[in-house]
Amino acid sequence: MVSALELIAAALAAGTGAGVTGVASTAVKDAYEQLKALLQHRPRAVKAIAELEGAQAGAETWQARLDGEDFEGDTETLTEARRLLDAMAQVPNWQVNLTRAQGVQFGPGSVQFNDFRS
Repeated sequence: MVSALELIAAALAAGTGAGVTGVASTAVKDAYEQLKALLQHRPRAVKAIAELEGAQAGAETWQARLDGEDFEGDTETLTEARRLLDAMAQVPNWQVNLTRAQGVQFGPGSVQFNDFRS
């Protein structure tokens, strides 16, 4: 079973990582901002966010920075962390190299017909 601290750390790592790589959807950005707002009364969290936001720090790093915070009874923050992770699960994780590509269409359900005979 995942502890509350592990859940919060994973959500923060996912939220900042998505923002850095530019793959964050509106739902991810909104959930991340809401989670940060809920953590503003926790000094260790505020310090960790200030230090790690913009970096691609993993959940273990976030967990080490937040160690000592008690999130177990904070249902609102835990719910928001789950919402952020759920939103991240909806973001496609694709890497495509389109160097010298012609007539490319990419994505689920895409259909395209090309004629390069000219």
